[in-house]
Amino acid sequence: MRFRGLALGALVGVGICMADVAAAQTAMPAVAMGKRDLKIGIRAAGAYDSNVSRSSKTVAAIRGLQLSDYTFTPAASLSVLQPIGPETIYLNADAGYVFYKENTQLNSVRAAVNGGVLSRLGFCQHAFTANYRASQNELQNVDLGNVKNVQEATSVGTGLQCVTTTGLGGSIFVSRTDTTNQARVRRESDTTVETLATGIQYGRPSLGTFSLNFNFAGTQFPNRITFGRPVGDGFFTQSYGIGYQRNFGTRLQVGAQAATTHVKREFAPPGVDTSFNTPTYSADVTYGFGPRITLQATASRSVVPSQQLGKTLDKTTGYGLIGNYKAGPRLSFRGGLQRQQVDSNVDTSIALGPVVTSQRINSIYGSVTYSPGKLWSVSLDVRHDERKANLPDFNYTSNRVGVTTQASF
Repeated sequence: MRFRGLALGALVGVGICMADVAAAQTAMPAVAMGKRDLKIGIRAAGAYDSNVSRSSKTVAAIRGLQLSDYTFTPAASLSVLQPIGPETIYLNADAGYVFYKENTQLNSVRAAVNGGVLSRLGFCQHAFTANYRASQNELQNVDLGNVKNVQEATSVGTGLQCVTTTGLGGSIFVSRTDTTNQARVRRESDTTVETLATGIQYGRPSLGTFSLNFNFAGTQFPNRITFGRPVGDGFFTQSYGIGYQRNFGTRLQVGAQAATTHVKREFAPPGVDTSFNTPTYSADVTYGFGPRITLQATASRSVVPSQQLGKTLDKTTGYGLIGNYKAGPRLSFRGGLQRQQVDSNVDTSIALGPVVTSQRINSIYGSVTYSPGKLWSVSLDVRHDERKANLPDFNYTSNRVGVTTQASF
């Protein structure tokens, strides 16, 4: 893939000239080096969902699913932070099992593990990371094929970050993620994604932090063989952007990035466009109305590989508004609104039937958490989702109510 040449060139550039090292990216782990910490958590969550199929009643019947159901999820978590000489090792793990009362075919493990090693190189920080996750496919993303499918993803990465509170800095991070599907019919959606994130930044406490960023991602579908090609279908994205971040006093925090992203498919039949440009961005603004109330607004647009049959990529645009209120040391409230628009292409290398190429999901949610002590808490969560898709059979309304009890040690 093209990434290998770009990554090699970028890493060689780091060794030749530190000025070419890129600005801090979210791919670099945010870990406090030199600190020691150990946390163990357990929780149990029960919920009622009026539409677990994430579709119309007709599609739910075709899938062999009851529309509404109850779920129970016991789970445990572990967080470790351990310095060893100049290095710091970290590990975060969370694993549970989801049980359905009616739709037992959807019972599945849900697990996520990420860890790595960080070390100091002068004023720079170097990281090796590894991640693993496994879970049942979210059914709102399944148009065709088996609904029973555990999706697994493994990734490895390495990066170098050189930043100070004032002046020039930068970082670079490269990674590879392999996503696989257990259901045989869904294996054409297996992907291999290789990424490079790099840039430079300049910061002043009175001005904030400015950054120039370049991101590359190459995606291959190794099992999606196209006619006349010895390898699977794929595409790559290149983004050139700017970023800004600043805290205005103790109440207002602003962070934003905007980029122009070029998307190019490696294969398409005659007459089908193989490339296009689109703006991508992310923004997060948080304002605190004193110590008890915070309000957060978010916006984002990205182009990511689709993990679903009949599609190659998804252009996802989202907006959100979240409010938090801390009534006291034991009682807190949280609520929000969210809108997500997903536009997908129809994969021209396979023809499996109609797929959802445009969908909009509007959500409203809220929760109340009571913490009688430092070690445990209980939460009540409610959520309402409504989706409109280009295929009416995949329109749905879902109402969810859940209770979670958790403890940490």
